Amino acid sequence: MQVAPAVVFISLLTAAAAAYPANTCPIPAPAQHPERWRGESAWQALAQRHYRIGDIHIHVAQVYDLDTPGSDAWYARMADALHVKTRPQTVRDQLLFRSGEPVEPSLIYQTERRLRALTYLRRVAITPAGCSDGRVAVDVDVKDAWTLKPEITFKRVGGQNIVNFRVAEHNFLGYGKLVSLGRINDVQRSDNYASYFDPALGGSRWQMTAGVDNFSDGYSRRIAFNRPFFADTAGWAAGTSFLTQQTNANFYDDTHRAWYAADQTREFTLSAASLLDWNGTGGWRAGARYVDESFNYGPPVAVNPALRPPPLLPNRQFRGVQGTLDFFQDRYASFYNLALVGHAEDYNLGWTVSTALGYFPTSFGSSTDAWIGSVDAAYGLRLPDLSVMFFNAHAAGRHARGAWRGSSATAAATYYNQAFDAQTLVAHLAYDWQLRPDPEDQLYLGGLSGMRGYPNYFRAGDRRWQATFEDRIATATDIWQTFQLGYVAFVDAGQVRRVGGRDWSRVYSDAGFGLRLGNLRSAFANVITMVVAVPLVRPNGISSYQIVIGDVVTF
Repeated sequence: MQVAPAVVFISLLTAAAAAYPANTCPIPAPAQHPERWRGESAWQALAQRHYRIGDIHIHVAQVYDLDTPGSDAWYARMADALHVKTRPQTVRDQLLFRSGEPVEPSLIYQTERRLRALTYLRRVAITPAGCSDGRVAVDVDVKDAWTLKPEITFKRVGGQNIVNFRVAEHNFLGYGKLVSLGRINDVQRSDNYASYFDPALGGSRWQMTAGVDNFSDGYSRRIAFNRPFFADTAGWAAGTSFLTQQTNANFYDDTHRAWYAADQTREFTLSAASLLDWNGTGGWRAGARYVDESFNYGPPVAVNPALRPPPLLPNRQFRGVQGTLDFFQDRYASFYNLALVGHAEDYNLGWTVSTALGYFPTSFGSSTDAWIGSVDAAYGLRLPDLSVMFFNAHAAGRHARGAWRGSSATAAATYYNQAFDAQTLVAHLAYDWQLRPDPEDQLYLGGLSGMRGYPNYFRAGDRRWQATFEDRIATATDIWQTFQLGYVAFVDAGQVRRVGGRDWSRVYSDAGFGLRLGNLRSAFANVITMVVAVPLVRPNGISSYQIVIGDVVTF
């Protein structure tokens, strides 16, 4: 019997439809290179076939997964019952894509990074949910962090205690706003404070920050409105900020305060910038910034004057305009357990360079004619054996009265290696340099600056180098489904050139070990360390060990 060709053709179409359902998305081709972020290949396959964004579904998971076996504990039920879930619209306000737009993989990943940067979210995944008629439905899955926290934190660094009490809500009523009230007692002063942050003012791209501090030695008031470059292709950015503050400027050496002086600061900025060029992997931005700032000091008061010479305290005021020029690349990739524990970390494996240069004349109200500029640069790269390295550099200064003043430079490199399972080896090297520094800019060697075996403000100077090596181990053990248990062993070393151009100090070093806990649920500090640090070079009067609670190492 002869079968009509049309019948055969229809039969083949029917069989193909049965084997490949209409809602099935294209299967990505085998990747020639490892994905930079989870889901990259799937979204690239959709973009290559010119799919558009369809329906967008927002799914918000509670802080604890009560349906997971062994997770239905009383504290988990209580936490979920008290927690106000993030509203879907709050997440939708942060998306960089809309229904009907072409699929753009870079915007998907930029959105994931944008959402992960919000403290009230702990996990983010944006995945294709089904394809039909050239459109892809999108699932945006986020997991809430515990954001309402009456918090009493204790931190011990350099033999001194820092106690912080606050009531903070990083996700007020599920709208993503930060409201915080608290009191902190640190090594310099006590502070009663209130702060507010809105990352999407009125559902827009504008952000608002405001804060009030009442110090034991003064006060601070600040407010800022900012529209950042929220995406690589965003056409413009703008912002304004105002700060007025009065405190004591403290000058230390050998762990003790040598001098102090009243310090009154006022700053106002107004800025705008525009995207000049974007080629898909990198771009240029340019802008202008108006700056009005003043620094006024009272006479220095001696406390332990034998420790260091009295500080020079010239009053300064600058008003002028700076031009800005930035170059940036988008080569971000996601990592785990580098600086944090149990949390995706996004780092740029490319260049970011920001420059500013401006003239501040006396005709505008400046105390002296001055050129003021700055350069910031960062670069990251992958290395063999599951390694990655990041470089950062900063330089700033002003040229006035025929000389450079208030000038500083910093260069740092951080190396991570994860060739061993559940283990991260870290090496960090940094160098700091100052030339005729302003009174508020001080370099110290000690506990708060990363030398964990020594007291705070142990040595003061105008040049400093520091190095740290750490072995970080993240175990699979969790405590109350809230903390992931880890361990750390480390060695720190450093040296400083003494204040006033005196000789370099000895090379100081310490070694230690202890616990490293990853906070898996909270919107607050992700890593808590409890370590014992032993100074390997111990001058007279220095304790034989230090107990350090709280993470003073941020890399």
